[in-house]
Amino acid sequence: MKLIGNLLCIGFIVWVVSFFVKAEKKEFPSSEVLVSQFEKMELFDKKDWKKGNVVDGVQVYTSHTADNILNSSWLLGVKQAAVISLSDIRDPAFEGVSALAVCFKLVKGVLGRDTKEDFKVVEDSFKLALSSSSIDNVYQDSQALDGYKFEVQMKSVTSNINSYTCSIKEK
Repeated sequence: MKLIGNLLCIGFIVWVVSFFVKAEKKEFPSSEVLVSQFEKMELFDKKDWKKGNVVDGVQVYTSHTADNILNSSWLLGVKQAAVISLSDIRDPAFEGVSALAVCFKLVKGVLGRDTKEDFKVVEDSFKLALSSSSIDNVYQDSQALDGYKFEVQMKSVTSNINSYTCSIKEK
């Protein structure tokens, strides 16, 4: 009888834990919702986004930004948003900081908020990626962020071009 009670207790605990793990996964917002959130957060104007192809019934949007350090291409797609930034190593002291800021801009636009906790996740991902062992010259890390998967990848493309990629997608 005690064995049956223990098994029922363990089964209940597993059920409760699985409920919370499943509840953590969030459905990714549509591209149109993301365009509005980026505008609401004053990160992009709606007119900055260009309509691309329709993939799996989802309108894809792209945009491009450039500053003195990075050229960045943005994507709002099927269950994910991403940015890839290229640096020509003119200012190596600031390119990592600039890439971190671009990735945090992506997070703010997708989540529709600007918090220190979200910045810490992005910052930690950068630190962990830089301290990781490279695979095919790519340094990467992924973290859970508000029910989504946040990924960072860094790579030296050529001797004078570095790339930084950040993405947020469903778990």
